Amino acid sequence: MTEQGRISEDVFDNLGFPRNKDVNGHEVLRGAGISQESYQRSKCLTHEFQIDLRKERIERIENSQRRKAEQLQEKHNEEVHSIGLIEEKLWNMIAEHEEITDRRLEQCTVKMFDKLTSPELSDFIWAHDPNVLMKNDIPSNKGK
Repeated sequence: MTEQGRISEDVFDNLGFPRNKDVNGHEVLRGAGISQESYQRSKCLTHEFQIDLRKERIERIENSQRRKAEQLQEKHNEEVHSIGLIEEKLWNMIAEHEEITDRRLEQCTVKMFDKLTSPELSDFIWAHDPNVLMKNDIPSNKGK
């Protein structure tokens, strides 16, 4: 057995194991990677080197998944912060009107929403309308 956990093809041939064949019936030597272990008759899966290769591959996959989750969380945090800024902007507009004493978003007028940019309005609708599941469901306004 080699240092990398492979057994010589000659050993398999001497013991009478048939060689691997492709779909056309031609003999092939399989040099597949760690993710295609079942294609390799000469690999000793319990060899320390091969175990380490599998561990490294699992770590790479887990790190990739962790990075994706962190990116999604960061995007979510940015959206929450953005929506908070939009709500603060609306509350400030409500505070400018003396006749409104309660700072609730229900007190907003159409004129107040008109002062929001199209992306701000889209984010606000997405955050507050339970019928809108995706931002793509909101029609775009090409005016602003």
